[in-house]
Amino acid sequence: YDYDNAGNRTSTTVNNVTLSDPLVGLSNITFGAWPDAMAPNRLAPSQSVQATADYVVTQNDVNRGSVLNTATATAVPVRGAPSVTGVSLESVVPTVASRPDVITTNSGALAPGTTGRVGDVVNWSYSFTNSGNVTLTAVTLADALPGVTIGGYQWDNAQGILQPGESVTATGTYLLTQADVDAGAVSSIITGTGTSPAGGTVTGSAPATVSIEPTASLIMTKTDNLAPGELISVGTVITYGFSFTNTGNVTISRIVGRDNLPGLRGVVFTWPGAVRVLESGQTATAVGFYTVTQADIDRGSVTNTASVSGVTPKNDPVRSNDSTVTSTAIASAPSLTIKKTDSLVGAGDVGDPIEYSIRVENSGNVTVTGVSIADALPRLTALGYVWPGAVGELAPGAAVTATARYTIVQADVDAGSVTNTATASGATVRGTAVDSGQARTVTPTIARNESFSVTKSGVLPAGATGNVGELAEFTLSITNSGNVTLGNVRFSDTLVGLSALDYTWPGTPGVLLPSQTVTATATYALTQSDIDAGVVSNTATGFVTPSGAAETSGDALATVVIPRTPSLSAVKTGILRAGGIGQVGDVIDYAVTVTNTGNVTVTQGRLVDPLPGISDPVIGWPDPANPGVLAPGQSVTGRATYALTQADVDRGFRDNTANVAALAPGNVPVTARTNTVIINTVSAVPGLTVTKTAQSSGTAAVNDTITYTFVIENTGNVTMRSVQVTDALPRLSPLAYQWAQGAEGVLAPRQTVTATATYLIDQADVDAGSVINTANASGTTPGLIAYTGPDAVHTQPTQQVVPSILVTKTASLPVGTVGVAGEIVTFAYTLKNTGNVTLTGVDLLDRLGGTSAPTYLWPGVAFTLLPGETVTATSTHPLTQDEVNAGGISSAVDGVGTPPRGADVTGSATAGVTVAARPDMAVTKSGTPTGAGNAGDIINYEFTMR
Repeated sequence: YDYDNAGNRTSTTVNNVTLSDPLVGLSNITFGAWPDAMAPNRLAPSQSVQATADYVVTQNDVNRGSVLNTATATAVPVRGAPSVTGVSLESVVPTVASRPDVITTNSGALAPGTTGRVGDVVNWSYSFTNSGNVTLTAVTLADALPGVTIGGYQWDNAQGILQPGESVTATGTYLLTQADVDAGAVSSIITGTGTSPAGGTVTGSAPATVSIEPTASLIMTKTDNLAPGELISVGTVITYGFSFTNTGNVTISRIVGRDNLPGLRGVVFTWPGAVRVLESGQTATAVGFYTVTQADIDRGSVTNTASVSGVTPKNDPVRSNDSTVTSTAIASAPSLTIKKTDSLVGAGDVGDPIEYSIRVENSGNVTVTGVSIADALPRLTALGYVWPGAVGELAPGAAVTATARYTIVQADVDAGSVTNTATASGATVRGTAVDSGQARTVTPTIARNESFSVTKSGVLPAGATGNVGELAEFTLSITNSGNVTLGNVRFSDTLVGLSALDYTWPGTPGVLLPSQTVTATATYALTQSDIDAGVVSNTATGFVTPSGAAETSGDALATVVIPRTPSLSAVKTGILRAGGIGQVGDVIDYAVTVTNTGNVTVTQGRLVDPLPGISDPVIGWPDPANPGVLAPGQSVTGRATYALTQADVDRGFRDNTANVAALAPGNVPVTARTNTVIINTVSAVPGLTVTKTAQSSGTAAVNDTITYTFVIENTGNVTMRSVQVTDALPRLSPLAYQWAQGAEGVLAPRQTVTATATYLIDQADVDAGSVINTANASGTTPGLIAYTGPDAVHTQPTQQVVPSILVTKTASLPVGTVGVAGEIVTFAYTLKNTGNVTLTGVDLLDRLGGTSAPTYLWPGVAFTLLPGETVTATSTHPLTQDEVNAGGISSAVDGVGTPPRGADVTGSATAGVTVAARPDMAVTKSGTPTGAGNAGDIINYEFTMR
C-alpha cells in the first residue's frame, strides 16, 4: 500500500492515519517508516507512508484466475477539519493460468527380412502424452498416410482419457507401393487430439520417414540382319535390332537411345507400357536402318555401338552397357588422274601473267585424302584449290581444280617460252599412297622491242632567292621503255659552268633493264645576267646501245626560272634638341634610314611623314645624279624637324611613324613603314583639394537636416577629368555640382567647382553627440591615371542627451490551480525607454529568491532599447510550503539600462499573489504474488498514503 497526503488536494498536515482492507485471509497490515519518526501516523502535505500485508492463494482463487481486493485510508487534519478518506483502486492479482499441452512421437522401420520392394511391410510405433496441467478427454490418434492400419492401443488408465503426465501408445502397419519405392522413402504423420476442461481442442503431431534403398540397372543387346561372312558395298542397307531390360528395382523414365553411327535412320521403339518408361523387369525393343556410305568402304567396315540411358525417380542417371556390331566392306582400288592447261594474259611481255589450271580426279573406288599438287616452276603463286567437299579429300569420281599465276620475267622473254610440269599425290584412309603422274605445258613469249626516252629538269633549291652565285640544280634521266637490255648508257651536256654529272644507277653502271631508269644531277652557279634575264635554259643528250644493236641518242631541254623579290626597310629615330625638356616649342630632330633589302634595283624612291607641322625631309641619295634610285643593299637617310605643341604636352608624349615607297623593275610598287618613335614631354603633376562647411536646422535633433557645402580646386599642373567628391557619410543625399557650361567633370589648373548635399540626423547621431563627416576629391589625369586628393573632415554637434526608463510588473497563478506548494507563479514585466537616447545592457532583476531568469521578447536588438521602444519579459517562481502557509508572496523587480554617455538609469515595480489553505488525502495500493499464483502462494500488498 502507498498512502499519500496528496499535495494537489490539500495543503494541511493530517494526523491519526489508519488503513483497513476487507480481504478474508489477509495478514495484519504493517506500516513502514513514517516521514517524521517523532510523529508516527502523521503526514505533511505531499508526504507518503508505505504498508505491507501477505495473503495465501486458495483453490477458488486459481479457479477464478485472480485475487481482487480494495483498501481504505483515513486521517484527521491538524486544523480540526473533518476526517479525510482515501480509497485505493481495486487490486487484481492473477493466479496460475490453465496450460493444456501434449507431446507426440512417431517412428517406423521395414519389417525384418524385407528389402524395400513393392508389397513389403512397414511397421510404425506411436505415443501421445498429456504434458499440460489439465485432464484431456476424447483422446484419438490418426495417421495421415493412406493405407495405414492402427491398432495395439495401450492406455495408462481409462480409455480416451489422459490425466496430466499420462500417455497412450499404438502401432501401425503399411504395405509399400511402387510410388513409395520410386520415391526412395515413405513418410507418416501421426496426429493426437484431445479436449481440455474448458472445452478447447488440443492437438499434437509427429512425422516419421522410412528410407528405401533404390537400385537401378539397364542391360542392352544389339544385332544386325547380315548373314555370316556377307560383305557390304556403297548403298547396302543394314537393319539393326535393339533390346534393353530394366534389371533394377525402381522405375526408369526418360529413356533415350545412343548410337554412334552417323546416318542411322528410321529408329522405332516398342515400349511395354508408357513411352520411354520401364518398370523393374520390363523390356523394350527397337529397330533402325543404315545405308552403307563411301566412308564405310574407305574404312573397310561399319562399326556400330549403341546404348540406352534414363533417370531414376530421383533424377539419378542410369546408363546401360555398350553393345557393338561390325560389318566388313569390299576391297579398295585407289587411283588419281591429272590434267593441266595454261592461258597467257597479254602479249607475253615481262610482267604479263600466265594463268594455269590443274584438274585432279579420283579415278579409284576409295576416297583419297591429303591430296596435293606439286609444281616446280619458280615464282609460281600459291595454288588456289576448289574442293568438291572437304579440303584435301576426293571421293571416287570427284575432282579438285587448282589455279595459279606466273608472271613472265626478262629471262622468259629472252628464252622465248615458259615450260611448267605438275604432279598430284595423296593417300587412302588406310594409308596407301596414290600418285597421279606428270602434266606439262609450254607457253611462248613476245618478240624483242628496243626503245628508250631522255628527260631533263632544273630547279633552284629550297630557300634560294635568285642571287648571284646561288646554285641551280639540273636532273637528267634515261628510261628503257623497250623489252631488251640497254648498254653503254651515258649523258652529254654543253652548258658552260655546269658541274660534273653525278649518276645514280638502278643496277649495273652503264646498263638499263626494261623499265629501268638512270638519273644524273649537276649544279650551275647563277650569274647577274641570268638574274637579269629571269631564266637559265639548257639542252642535254643521252646515248644508249641496245643489246645486239648500234648506239643511238636523244635530246632533252630544261629551263630554270629565277625569282625577283623587291623589298625595302625603313628605320626612324628622334631626339629632343639639346636644352629641351619636352615643353611647348621644344624641337625634335627626326632621321629616317631606308635600305634596299630586295634583289633588284628600285627607282622613284620617296619619303612621306603624315605628322602635321613636321618639316620637309632632306635626303642624300647615293648617286646625286639619280635621286630616288637604290641598288640592292644600298641605304639612304632623310632628316626633318618638329616643334612640340600644347596638345603634345597634355598627352605627355609625341609619337611619329613615316612611310617610304619606290618602283621595282616592271613598275612594281614597293613600300615600307618605319617604326614608331615616341618622345616624352614634361611629367604631369595632378592635384585636387576640397574645403567643407555645414549648417544644421533646428536643434540638431533626430530628423533635423544638415546642409553640407564642398569647394573643389585643381591645384595641379594638368587638366583633371571625371572630377567628383566622395563622401562616406551614410544616407548623405547625392551631391549637386555647379560646373561651368560644357565642362562637366573637368577642372583646368586652379579652377574650382562648388557642390552641396543634405543629411538627415538619426538616433545614432544623437547617441554619438555629433555627426563626423569625411570627404575627398578624385579625378583622372590626361593620361587616364586616377588621382585622389586629401581628406576633409567636419564635425557637427547634435542635441543634449536625456536618458530615462519605466518598469511595470504583474503576477498570476495558472487558471484552475488552488495555490499549493510547487505550483508556478508567473511574473510579467515591461521596460520602456522614455528618454531620447538608445539604452544598451537593458536587464531586469527580481528581488524574490528562487525566481527564474527573465525570458525577453525584444522589439529589435537584444538588450537594447531605442527611445520609445518597450521590451516585455516573463519569469516563474515555484511556491514553497512556507509561502503557502504564509498565504502568498509579493516582490519588487529592478530595471536598468546604459545610455551612450553618463551613468546607468534604473526603474522598479512590485507585484504578488495570495494563496488559501485546502486539506486533502490520497491512498494507493499494489499487490505482488510470491509464486506462480497457485493455491497456497502468498501475495505481498503495499499501501501508500498522502
